[in-house]
Amino acid sequence: MYATKPDGTMLVYEEHGAGEPAMVFVHSLGVPNHYRHQIDHFAPRHRIIAPTLAGFGASTAPVQRDLTFAQWAEDLAWLCEQLDLRAAVIVGHSMSGAIALELAATHPGLVGAVVLLDPVPVAPLPAFRQGIGGLAQALGGPNYRDALRDFAESRMFRQTDDSALRSQLVEDMCAVPQHVLVGVFAGLLAWDGEEVAGHVKAPILQIVQGGGMPVDVARVQAVLPNLEFGQTVGAGHWAHLIVPDQVNSMIERFLAVHL
Repeated sequence: MYATKPDGTMLVYEEHGAGEPAMVFVHSLGVPNHYRHQIDHFAPRHRIIAPTLAGFGASTAPVQRDLTFAQWAEDLAWLCEQLDLRAAVIVGHSMSGAIALELAATHPGLVGAVVLLDPVPVAPLPAFRQGIGGLAQALGGPNYRDALRDFAESRMFRQTDDSALRSQLVEDMCAVPQHVLVGVFAGLLAWDGEEVAGHVKAPILQIVQGGGMPVDVARVQAVLPNLEFGQTVGAGHWAHLIVPDQVNSMIERFLAVHL
């Protein structure tokens, strides 16, 4: 399915299941099918929307428009309104955690709860910016895929993560167009997560995934008093694919308690 905005941006999306609250699964670097275990689990009881962000996959955007977290959040707000979604559960992984928080901050009526899977840090430790600063610069060069592959393989997985899945995920990330990758990582460096988080009133679950994004737990909780933390065992940054039962059960309990 697809919907086209007045500015010409075409957003492709999948729809599954039925039931309230609806759940919107927002992908990170790669494609929406990285949520296949969550969609299979929740679709029997929830309406599921899995959009493809502008610039990724078959979704398109006019050349002159920005590819920023704030703009992607506005795209999602428009799509939610077109699909008559209200008080939906917005699920974001990695970079799309920032998009989910932007949406919750600017369109609170559309968002009933937020689930963040090893997201971009709201309050980043120095190691985070140091780690992506060099990559952001390298992504503008001719060997950008090699730079991204080296970064992903060294930082996003644990030794015990399935090797075939690991290889596929890295290739999915490297298939993202170069100008989109540049926009994503420039956005990571520029994003003021604490400012955005201060406007979010919806309940939030953040699932920390071992070996993933470095988190200053105390500082994040000070910024987001409506936040609950969970942590997976035995998986890296892509735990929702590697240990989906752990992730799904935490989301299930969070929704039962807060909605």
